[in-house]
Amino acid sequence: MNLFFLMLRSSWKASLASVVLGGASGLATLALITLIHKSFSNEGMQSTVLPALFVAACVAVLVLQILSKCILTRLSQSTAARLQFELCNRIMAAPLPELESVGPHRLLGTLQGDVGAITGALSNFPSVCASAMVLVSGIGYLANLSIPLAFCTVFMASIAVASYLAGVHWANYHLRRAREDRDEVTKQLQAMVFGIKELKANNRRCIDFIYEVLLPADTAMRQRLIKGTDILGGAHTWGRLSLFIGIGLLIFVWPRMWTVTPETLMGYTLTIIYLTSPLDNILGWLPALNHAAISLNKINALGLMIDPAKAPVVNSADTGFRSIEMRDISYSYQSPIEGETGFHLGPIDMQIRPGEALFIVGGNGCGKTTLAKILTGLYPAHSGEILVDRHVIDNASMGDYRQLFSTVFVEGHLFDRLLGNDLNPMLLRHWAHRLGIEDKVDFETGQLKTYKLSRGQHKRLAMLVACMDQRPVFVFDEWAAEQDPTFKEIFYREIVPELKQKGRAVVAITHDDRYFFAADRVVKIVDGKVETTTNERMVA
Repeated sequence: MNLFFLMLRSSWKASLASVVLGGASGLATLALITLIHKSFSNEGMQSTVLPALFVAACVAVLVLQILSKCILTRLSQSTAARLQFELCNRIMAAPLPELESVGPHRLLGTLQGDVGAITGALSNFPSVCASAMVLVSGIGYLANLSIPLAFCTVFMASIAVASYLAGVHWANYHLRRAREDRDEVTKQLQAMVFGIKELKANNRRCIDFIYEVLLPADTAMRQRLIKGTDILGGAHTWGRLSLFIGIGLLIFVWPRMWTVTPETLMGYTLTIIYLTSPLDNILGWLPALNHAAISLNKINALGLMIDPAKAPVVNSADTGFRSIEMRDISYSYQSPIEGETGFHLGPIDMQIRPGEALFIVGGNGCGKTTLAKILTGLYPAHSGEILVDRHVIDNASMGDYRQLFSTVFVEGHLFDRLLGNDLNPMLLRHWAHRLGIEDKVDFETGQLKTYKLSRGQHKRLAMLVACMDQRPVFVFDEWAAEQDPTFKEIFYREIVPELKQKGRAVVAITHDDRYFFAADRVVKIVDGKVETTTNERMVA
């Protein structure tokens, strides 16, 4: 039912129109069968009206089916677009830790495969409506010819449909498992694309990945998919064959048990043969409906169902601040091993003011990046509070709070154009020249050449984007770690002082102790706790 709710939610008027037109085309098609049956009678052979009615019915079928399919094609595409747009909104509104736990391979599988499956099921809906109307009207026509025969026909058809649905239910188990396996295949394909250099550099690793990781995952998915599809195919074939068995019983058994006129028998045979086509259409659509239902369940399982998400709001007001304070902040990771305690950060007390540089130092895995994500509002603290100008930041104001920060993380993504700010060619030239990446920027359009970049160039482009945002606080996560000595000097001796002079706060995660003189304060994190806070200006 979620699929139909989704379609009605997109446009109930278009949904109703497509259903009505599809049903009308089904009635017009049944009228063709009725006219054909009447044409075999003596009265029909001599009638001059039947040919005209037959032509009119043909035109009606043509027009109604075309209109119905055109409406539903637009409806299915708009529904898919709406679903994908709302899923994207849900993803962007969801907490970052939840998205990281889901994994990019599952998100991509949902956005690409599941939305397509839903669209495919919706695209054939009008013809299914027409087929359903033909079946209902056909049963009524059969009852008009002979009620006992109609009862037996419905009974046989019910057995055929019930057996088919039992096969569908059996196949669902394998198809659901195949959908789960597809996430694993997507994950490994993603690993192959991003790890292609490592695979090419080691033939043994490449062979192990293909034959022990990728191929087994793909084989498991396809085996389940084949098994489920085979069961569906067998059930579909049996459903169709059972109808012909019913026709055989009607022709060879029924006349021996009850009296029936040849005209009635011919009408039944002709109508039932015709009804096999719409019934086959409905039965053939059920697997697509089943795939769509599995996809909707997958979306539900990811917590990304189509409930409206709060859209980002652009706030044009002044986003300056006098102080940002973290009080008694803590955050805990859940251990993947049951019974063990995960990494814990905190309690952390820290304050940031405009025009100062704060360096955060510590060993790998001590919690520096986690602290930066909490500071920038990407991770919600499990306890404690963040205050801006002595006002507590709650969930409702967290979106606005995040707009205070321009960030460059270790594994940050680069878009191929400047987004989120008005193009300022003069400022763009200034930072591109300062960072030595003039050849990577189109100053007229804001396009960025994000391909064939070294890690150092990638981070310098990311810094350019951050500087173009001109936010009050800059957060750099080990930005200088992959820079050559020249750009390290530029960063610590020129860029950090320039940002401070403009009243920006700079928070830098770094291991470069020889440049600590550039900081106003240095905070050292050890095992998730603040060990020392040093005023470097006073030390110098």
